[in-house]
Amino acid sequence: MSSFDPTLPLTFKDIFELTSDPVIVHDTQNSVLAWNVAAEELYGRSADEMLGRSLSELFGNTDLNDVLALEQLQRDGIWHGELQHAHCDGSQRLIHVRQKLYRNADGEPVAIVSTHRQLSLARDEKLDKFAHEMNNVMAPIMLSSAILERSIVDKKSKLMLQRIEKCALHGTDLIAQMLASEKSCSRD
Repeated sequence: MSSFDPTLPLTFKDIFELTSDPVIVHDTQNSVLAWNVAAEELYGRSADEMLGRSLSELFGNTDLNDVLALEQLQRDGIWHGELQHAHCDGSQRLIHVRQKLYRNADGEPVAIVSTHRQLSLARDEKLDKFAHEMNNVMAPIMLSSAILERSIVDKKSKLMLQRIEKCALHGTDLIAQMLASEKSCSRD
């Protein structure tokens, strides 16, 4: 659990406007109360267009995951998981959603604050980081093999070094192919 210094001069609006994560606030009937700039970018719809509209209408038909999420949210006050949401162009996107239910002083539910993250983008970032790390592993192998090639004279060692270099080149090629394939899949 995180902690927060209540003496900080911050408001929900400050954080709502600052964050690069899409944040949507809606009432218990699913009507949008707030929609930040990052949500505009993710779903292709402006805040003015969204205020007062139903999330069910916007994101497509409610499926079993939506129903289960709502049940857990009402029971535990918090929920997170993956949901399919429709973009304004009609395409379906897999979104990781984190929701927190807020209640008034009488304990009645009044609003739900949720953050949204498109999973394919998060996976692309992880894949890019992985590829970068793998290329960092391959670079010293390639460099060392080039340096060793000048100093090794026996034929058996040269053949072994050529195999090492060939495998390292193949590894860097596989990394490049994997990135290219993943990027083209995420654009589809």
